[in-house]
Amino acid sequence: MACMAGFTKESRPTPSQWAQAINTSATAEYSQRTLATRYIASLNRLSPSAVRSADCSPVEYAYPYLHILAVEVFARLQRQSFLLENQYYEGVSLRAQTEALEEGWAIVHDTRLYMTNSQKSIVQFAAPTSPHTPELLRDYRTLMGQIRFVQGDLRDYANRHIGMLTLEDSRKRIEQTVTVNRLTKLAFVYIPLNFVTSAFGMKITELGTGKGRLWMFFTVAVALGGIVLASVSISLKRSWKSQKKIGQL
Repeated sequence: MACMAGFTKESRPTPSQWAQAINTSATAEYSQRTLATRYIASLNRLSPSAVRSADCSPVEYAYPYLHILAVEVFARLQRQSFLLENQYYEGVSLRAQTEALEEGWAIVHDTRLYMTNSQKSIVQFAAPTSPHTPELLRDYRTLMGQIRFVQGDLRDYANRHIGMLTLEDSRKRIEQTVTVNRLTKLAFVYIPLNFVTSAFGMKITELGTGKGRLWMFFTVAVALGGIVLASVSISLKRSWKSQKKIGQL
């Protein structure tokens, strides 16, 4: 594969070649090998001029490994972006989206720290006159730009996710309020009716001096019935307004 063929100017991969190589079957098969095997295979393909240059600057023997690392980081970023898109376009739960965002941010953050430290190490230990160092640093700058781009996407996803969580919390609060109003309404209807039916179920002669006054119970029943109807109508209006707000959300 071209991405693993040393670090000469002719074989050095471009970002477009990275993206193309990741989608090929040869890359998938090659990536299943151990990192040590891949690194040794890259060293075995170094050109004589590259070996002579590395003998003068031993840190250049790490360049093939750094190219492998660059390809792996690029593939990891592409996979992370793909997972984020799936989480938001396949209609998964908010909890699954939260877990994906937390995991994605941790991966990208750690990757950025790792690549930043690697870039600083190259600048610190590489030979200033090496013709291969600027090319490798340019590859790493490209990767750092890709990492910042993915972090920006993650930040946008996180802001949208926070808005969705806030909206869901408001929806639940409104639904709980509607439920409490309904329970209150039921209790307000049940208690007066229970009182009236209990009153009519008593022996009338035991309430007064022996002569029952039925008109008092009818009056109480009518008054309570009017109060209940008025309360029910008010509660229905409030419930309708609350449901209308939920529908608008």
